[in-house]
Amino acid sequence: MTEENHLIAERRAKIAAWEEAGFTPYAQKFERTHTAAEARTFCEKTKLRESSEILESPKVQAKICGRIMNFRTMGKLSFLKIRDISGDFQICLMKNIFEETFKQFEKLLDLGDFCGFEGEFFITKHGEPTLLVTQVTPLTKSLRPLPEKFHGLADKESCYRQ
Repeated sequence: MTEENHLIAERRAKIAAWEEAGFTPYAQKFERTHTAAEARTFCEKTKLRESSEILESPKVQAKICGRIMNFRTMGKLSFLKIRDISGDFQICLMKNIFEETFKQFEKLLDLGDFCGFEGEFFITKHGEPTLLVTQVTPLTKSLRPLPEKFHGLADKESCYRQ
């Protein structure tokens, strides 16, 4: 079995795990309220609640969706970078909000998956506009991994043909 086939088999198993956990791995509909660019603009123009207030009781203020491009876990927080047609946006998952399902999300979400997120906007201490998530909706599971960032397809001819 090649490396790629092994990864595809592993991701198919994750689809089954999504279903066992009660999620639909291929959602039929997700009504987003903001694109990534609109969310950035909203965060810059609107006075947002203090991050300590938001962490205690987040409200559903926005719905945003996109492809997971980056995933970083830092103890009780996970930061995701999602990309849609308008650009990138940062997403924050917090263990206190998701309780038992937090570890499931860490295991079942992969780079390349499309997901919808509901939550409230805030600005991190580093000044990055972020959505603190209260609900995750998997939209599509990516079976094939994303190409490597630095070792991707270098031949322009092959790139356009394939």
